[in-house]
Amino acid sequence: MTLQEAFSEGSGHRREPAVRYERKKMTVMAICAVSCGCDDRVDVVDWREEEEGRLRTFLVLAK
Repeated sequence: MTLQEAFSEGSGHRREPAVRYERKKMTVMAICAVSCGCDDRVDVVDWREEEEGRLRTFLVLAK
């Protein structure tokens, strides 16, 4: 099973308007952020905002 397959199953518990990103994209962003030293939710969100341009080179993100 690939990571994509593992994280794309199930519907999750998120509901609009809180759903901004697909779960698999959110998981990729979180893994990248943690790999870069982030250790909590706030750090992950800050990192994602700072690295949005780079993330867009391999993820299609909503504007």
